[in-house]
Parts: sequence; structure tokens; C-alpha cells
Amino acid sequence: ICDPSISDFLADRFMQVHSKSIKALWAKCKDMPLFLLQAASQLKEAKRAVEKIRKSHELGTDSSLGTPSLLRASWRLGAAAQQVEQVADRISFYGDEASFRDRLSRSGYAYRSEDWGFVDAMHPSQAVSYLP
Repeated sequence: ICDPSISDFLADRFMQVHSKSIKALWAKCKDMPLFLLQAASQLKEAKRAVEKIRKSHELGTDSSLGTPSLLRASWRLGAAAQQVEQVADRISFYGDEASFRDRLSRSGYAYRSEDWGFVDAMHPSQAVSYLP
């Protein structure tokens, strides 16, 4: 999620471990939980804006907008914010170098997506398709 050049440190799926590679990886990853929380906050702000438009439409002030579409947009923005927050929580250990090194060591220096935040969970296709 935070270092597109991670493949430079990998042999197959295992990290070539030395202090320089770990430090470089951590330096690029440490701020990612905060960035994700900021993105979630922006998604929530967008959801509030859509809700405001939807409510004005329901009150009859703008009949050009479709309420079902606005409801879906609002729900998906909320679901996306929740997904991003969950990934930020799962990777909170990125923020502390000692925790980061410990997690890397405990995983045998192998990349397993579920151990590293399961970033694929942020893909829109992973959102529950049920609308409230």
C-alpha cells in the first residue's frame, strides 16, 4: 500500500532483510494509517453533502435528482469510509517503527495480505451490496 517499489526488496514473496530495506519500507509506510483516516474523513464529508442534497430533493426543492440514486451514493460513500477506516486500524502498527519491525519479523519477512492490512478489502467490489 505504501511502497510501490517493494518488489525491489522481495525474492519471490520473501523480503530480503537488512536494516536499510526495513528502514526504507517503514519510512514510506509510517504515515499511511493517518492518510487513510484523512481519506475516510473526506468520504464521510462527501456522504453528508449527498445526504443534504437527497433531503432537499425529498422536500421537493429539486425534483431533477433521483432519490434512489442519491440513497445508493450516500450508502456507498459511507461503506467506503468504513472500509478505509478498518484498513487504517489494521495497519496502525505501521506508525511505530518497533511494532513494524516486530510484525515483519513475526511474519517471517513474508508478505501476507491479511497480516498487512488486507488492502484489497478497500476495493469497491468488497463492499456489501445490501442497501439499508
